[in-house]
Amino acid sequence: MESNFKFTSLELVNDLFDHSLNEGCIDLFEMALQCQSEKEIAGILLYEINEIETQREDNHNFIFWRDLDLFSMARWIKLGKDKYEL
Repeated sequence: MESNFKFTSLELVNDLFDHSLNEGCIDLFEMALQCQSEKEIAGILLYEINEIETQREDNHNFIFWRDLDLFSMARWIKLGKDKYEL
């Protein structure tokens, strides 16, 4: 599936590349291509960054984006929308 939108936030694109290169999360690009909107990508990115930081601090099990419930996904998408002003 190919995304039908264009990025409007250079900050989001830079953060996506930065996170992917620093953490070796190349699969994040694959997820980005499957997203329906830029807001969804922003939410996924913030979630991934938070999970990695939380895992480093607490050594808990990593929970993947696709395993979250709908309300948790919506919360992260709203946070991403607010952060990147989308």
